[in-house]
Amino acid sequence: MLLYEYKYELLYKSSEVGIQYFGFITPFFDILKSNKEIIVDATYKTNALGFELYAIMGQFDGAGFSMAYLFVDNSKKNNGARTEILKGFFQSLYDRGLNNIQFFLTDKDFSQITASQNVWSTLKKRLSDNTLPKTTTYSSSSANENFSFIDIEFYPSNLQVKKSNFVFCPKDLRQNIILLFEKHLHLHPLIPNINGNFLISTEIWKVSVEEMYNFCFTNDLRHVWA
Repeated sequence: MLLYEYKYELLYKSSEVGIQYFGFITPFFDILKSNKEIIVDATYKTNALGFELYAIMGQFDGAGFSMAYLFVDNSKKNNGARTEILKGFFQSLYDRGLNNIQFFLTDKDFSQITASQNVWSTLKKRLSDNTLPKTTTYSSSSANENFSFIDIEFYPSNLQVKKSNFVFCPKDLRQNIILLFEKHLHLHPLIPNINGNFLISTEIWKVSVEEMYNFCFTNDLRHVWA
């Protein structure tokens, strides 16, 4: 069987007639099972049999790796049945050693959320949407402590916001900021930069912050930076 040929291990499968599902772990499972955080994502009707596919992801050094998969026939599944299948799958992962989870990241899928709460009772936090984290109050002095090139006087004024002609970011500069975000998103210790050099995570952090800061400072984008 292909699963065993590639060192995947079948861990969970249906035993009832008319209900089809099976789950398996990858070679990365034993490496990442001590993680305190996992990410669960699902796709629907993307394969020839119309099965739902659930992927369990773990992170190492900023990169994501697939730890386990679950295929579920969605032709006759209501949310109650789906929750029970997921709970059984999560329980099999727990019994196999994935029992240190504190953070469970998923989308707004009620079945996944309910099933996870039944298995990992120690969950402290769950991200149930794909939105960006809430912003925090900007402190220029704290930023300067991390990066000395940041001017502590470069911060927004509330008086500007109250002006009727206030513009958060000029239209002609918005695309430049998006391009910088995309550039920084693809920086990784395992991927060489344009000069062929490999940067460690702290170097990537500094390079990204400095490049964005310089752009905002040059264009006086105080609110964008903060």
